[in-house]
Amino acid sequence: MANEYGDASCPAQPPSEPRVEWKALMEMEVCVPTQWASQRTEEFAEQQNPCGCKPGWKVASSKPCLEHRGFDLVILRCVYM
Repeated sequence: MANEYGDASCPAQPPSEPRVEWKALMEMEVCVPTQWASQRTEEFAEQQNPCGCKPGWKVASSKPCLEHRGFDLVILRCVYM
């Protein structure tokens, strides 16, 4: 989700660990430490919300969380082909 300026919105509470912000059937958003590589983020997403298809969740986009230094908001899509 974006704030009124179109920037990535962040959780009201500063995250102390990675977490799922929202999920839908084919898309989800997670808040993870900035230093995490795409593969680690995808593995976290799969653990929290199994995609059910191979190759599974894949990072679609990532933005720094403007309110919480050191975390990124990452959109993932469930890839089925």
